[in-house]
Amino acid sequence: RLDARRTLKSLVADLRFYIFAIAKVANYKNLNIIMKIKKSRRNIFIITLTILLICLATGAYSLSQYTLIHPITPIMCFSVLSLLSGIFFYKAKIWIWITGSAQFLPNALCHFFCTCIISLSLFYICNYTFANDEEGSIRKTIVEEKYKKVHHKSRRIGRNRYTQGEAYNVYYMKVKLGNEHIKELQIEQKRYAQLHEGDTVPLFVSKGLFNIFVIKYNHISKYTNESSYRNQFKKQH
Repeated sequence: RLDARRTLKSLVADLRFYIFAIAKVANYKNLNIIMKIKKSRRNIFIITLTILLICLATGAYSLSQYTLIHPITPIMCFSVLSLLSGIFFYKAKIWIWITGSAQFLPNALCHFFCTCIISLSLFYICNYTFANDEEGSIRKTIVEEKYKKVHHKSRRIGRNRYTQGEAYNVYYMKVKLGNEHIKELQIEQKRYAQLHEGDTVPLFVSKGLFNIFVIKYNHISKYTNESSYRNQFKKQH
């Protein structure tokens, strides 16, 4: 009987050991799965955020061409504000989660780039979108210069392999509004051939949300008989 009890206790102890061992392995696997899911979600968020920032930066660059303020001014303002705020908000959970680090430098840089691009984009988008078009007016601008730039299309030569393709021209003109602003505007080839330095070109200008004037091509037909005016500035790709 004593031997039987010892054998039974030994079996129970072994069984407990194996149960705990299996439970630990299962928990370890579940933990790995959870960590992989969290990492996958973070990677997806980072990719989405990167695409969003690229789109916002592209939009800000496009609208800056139609905003009558030198781009360096808002860039410097928002860069300084983003840099200063990064000193205080680098410990924010969102930056720690994105970078996977609690250190100052990576989180501060992440805060700087994201905040600066988003703020700059909102500035240009809101100023242009909510401009007071009812009080806008047509301004006579003088063509200071016209020129063209050679661009190249991308040509695919293999999987994930691209090379420089066919060349094409992109046409520009620089116009002067009053004594202050000189803007570079892209125009089509036909309009480029018709223009000469010193010519006068009408542009519709309205005051933006932040009291910064913007050029709006699509409103010129409301005030002139040139119905094709809005089409003559379409970009050629």
